[in-house]
Amino acid sequence: MKPDSANQTISFRGRSGPSWSPDGKWMAYVLDGKLWTLPVAPDGKQTGPAIQRTKGLADNMTWTADSKTMVYLAIDTLKQMDLTTGRVSTIPLTFTYQPKLPTEPTIIHAGKLFDGKTNKYRENVDIILVGSRIQAIEPHKAGRKGKLVDASKLTVMPGLWEMHTHQTILSGEKQGRIWLSHGITSIRETGSDPYDALERRESWDAGIRPGPRSFFTGTLNEGYRLYYGLATSIRSEEQLRMELDRARKLDYDLLKCYVRLPDRLQQLAADLAHQIGIPVTSHELYPAVKYNIDGVEHSSATSRRGYSMKLTSTNHIYADVLSLIAKSGMNMTPTTSLQGGFSFQTRRDTSLLSYPPYIHFYNETYRTNLMAQQQTMRRIMPGAVENFKTLAGNVKKFIDAGGRMTPGTDSPLIPYGLSLQVELQNWVEGGVTPFETLRGATLWSAEAAGVGNDLGSIEVGKVADLIAVDGDPLTKIRDSMNVRYTIKNGNVWTLGELLK
Repeated sequence: MKPDSANQTISFRGRSGPSWSPDGKWMAYVLDGKLWTLPVAPDGKQTGPAIQRTKGLADNMTWTADSKTMVYLAIDTLKQMDLTTGRVSTIPLTFTYQPKLPTEPTIIHAGKLFDGKTNKYRENVDIILVGSRIQAIEPHKAGRKGKLVDASKLTVMPGLWEMHTHQTILSGEKQGRIWLSHGITSIRETGSDPYDALERRESWDAGIRPGPRSFFTGTLNEGYRLYYGLATSIRSEEQLRMELDRARKLDYDLLKCYVRLPDRLQQLAADLAHQIGIPVTSHELYPAVKYNIDGVEHSSATSRRGYSMKLTSTNHIYADVLSLIAKSGMNMTPTTSLQGGFSFQTRRDTSLLSYPPYIHFYNETYRTNLMAQQQTMRRIMPGAVENFKTLAGNVKKFIDAGGRMTPGTDSPLIPYGLSLQVELQNWVEGGVTPFETLRGATLWSAEAAGVGNDLGSIEVGKVADLIAVDGDPLTKIRDSMNVRYTIKNGNVWTLGELLK
C-alpha cells in the first residue's frame, strides 16, 4: 500500500475505506490520515504502486459512476478530485443553526432547591429564567408573569452529567430523550465518530430533536494497531498535528489519548490540545500524570501493559495511585457501575429493571439479553461482583484524599441513562454521601469539562440546566431517579413528553 505500511491498519475503520471504484480498477483508502489510491485487478490484487492523492486529512470518500472523480471530506470542507488531472475543487456548503431558546420567562416554583454546592435545601423559592439563564432566585410569590413550572412538591436540582459514554447514529431520535428522561442534561462522549457527534450536538442544541448538552471528542488517538473500531491509528507527529487541526475546526471539547499511542506522541498531544484550550484524558495513569494530562478514565480498564496499574486483582487501590491522582489535580471517572456495580445493584434491587424510562425505551428482547449477560458476568467473573464494595469504597478514598471524582458508565456496555443512576447508587454504597455524589454528578462534572462558570449549579447568571425530582435525594440517592421535569437551556420537558 506504501513502502512502510506493512501490517498497518487504515486510519479509522468507520470512514477510511477501502472503497472500490465502480469500474473495478482502483481501491481508495486513508492511511496516515491521507487519501491514497491503489490500482487493482478485478479480483482485487494490486497491479501497480499506490498513489498518494492528498497532503492533508481526508475521509468519507466516494466515487462518481465513471470512476474518474472522487468526492471526499477534508475535515470541514467537501472536496472533489479529478483523478485524471489531479485538480481539486471545493463543493460549497452553507450550514447554520441557532440554539433553541424560550420565548417568554419561565418561573419554577421549587418546594426544595438543591443548588449543587451546599449540603442543604432552600425551600419554597421561585427560580426565574429569562432565555437560557437564571435571572433570579427569590422567595415564592404567586402571580409572577411567565410560564409556570409547578415543582412546589418536588426537589429542583442541577441536571445530571454522564461523564463517560459512547453513542452511535443507529440509536436514532430516541437517544436524546433517553438521557433527558433519566435527568441527564449533559453528556461527555469520550470517543466518537466526530461528524456524527457534531450533528447530534447541533441538532439537540437547535431543538430539532430533544437531547442533552453534548461535550465530545472524536476518535481515540491510538498507536500503530487498533483494538477498537472507534480509534484512529496515529504513527507520526505530522498526523497527530493534523488530527489536532481537526479537533480545532470541529470544536472538540476534549481529546482522548488511547493506550497504545507512543509516549512521545501522548506528550505532544497534551501540549497541542492545551494550546487550543481543550483538556486531555487517557486510560493510563502513567505517563499521563507526567505529561499534565487532565483526566483518567476507569479505575481499571484496557491497558497496553496487560494488567491494571490502578487496582489489585481484588479491587484494592494502590497507595501511590491514590496519592498521584489526588495530588495531581487530575479528574477521575471510575465507571464503578461498569466494573460490577450495575450487576451488584440490579441483583440486589430488581425493581431498578422496572424503571419506567428503561421499560419505555428498551424493548423486551434487549432487557432479556441484558439479564442474561449480567448472569453470565456473575458466573465467569464472580470477583467483579463479590469485590464490588471494595471497588465502590475506592471512590470514597479518592474523595477523602482530596481527589476529584465524576460519575460515568461507559454506556452502552450497560444501558444508557439507567446505568448513570445506578452509578450514583454505587457511590453511596461505597460510603460516599448523597451530597458528595450529587456534587460529583453536577458541579464537579461541569468543572472537569471546563464549563463550571456556566453549568453544574443553580446560581443567578448560570445556564438553566435543571431537573425536578420527587423525593429527597440528599437523604436517599435513589430519589434522583424520580424525574418529573427536565430543563435544558431553559427549555422544559415533562417526563410524559419525553416518554412519547
